[in-house]
Amino acid sequence: MSYSALRGPASERPVTATATAGRPGRPAKPKPINTPFGHAKRRGRPPKAPSPLPWQVYRSLQTSFVAFLCEWSGCRAELHNLDTLRRHIHVVHCRRAPPFICRWGACAQMSASECEFPDVPSLKEHVAEAHLVPFSWHVGDGPRNSGGPVKHPLEDDEVPDYLKDEQGNQVTPSVRDQQVEDFATFKQNRRKLKDLLFQMNENLPSEESDSPVDED
Repeated sequence: MSYSALRGPASERPVTATATAGRPGRPAKPKPINTPFGHAKRRGRPPKAPSPLPWQVYRSLQTSFVAFLCEWSGCRAELHNLDTLRRHIHVVHCRRAPPFICRWGACAQMSASECEFPDVPSLKEHVAEAHLVPFSWHVGDGPRNSGGPVKHPLEDDEVPDYLKDEQGNQVTPSVRDQQVEDFATFKQNRRKLKDLLFQMNENLPSEESDSPVDED
């Protein structure tokens, strides 16, 4: 029997794996996408979300304020800062008619003769030094809302002297009305500037067109 007969027909022979038979093909390189600015879009991470507005940040903080509780005996008032609490004590509890007795905290547990004062100024001084000062050490002064709108010391059309030269002409620009951009706007403006610079370089005349042509 011949060797070919021992091997059998070609259709029934086992296929021997070669080095290139099971080798996966290399993926094709993606073609660049034409953009209005003339260059391909760079692959990478997607752009980040824009920065939140100030009022959105404030609402997401969920800030809790400390209530300034009046510790006068029988009073359940809750004020928002120390100054309002002081005025509340002066108006409501420091009566103008005798007896002038302190009923704040520990003084309310004492007898009336031990906490009685000759006049209203003495009672207010006692409340401030003995009670409100230690009270502020623990909770602070609280938020302030007594300030009015911030006004610029100069008029709208007035320019400070340090922006002028010796002749009185403005030589340095003012940043009074300059707006501060957030990080997302900064990145967007930087990308626009980069695209404009790239487009400007593309529109520049080539060196070959600038060189003189020799005519025979």
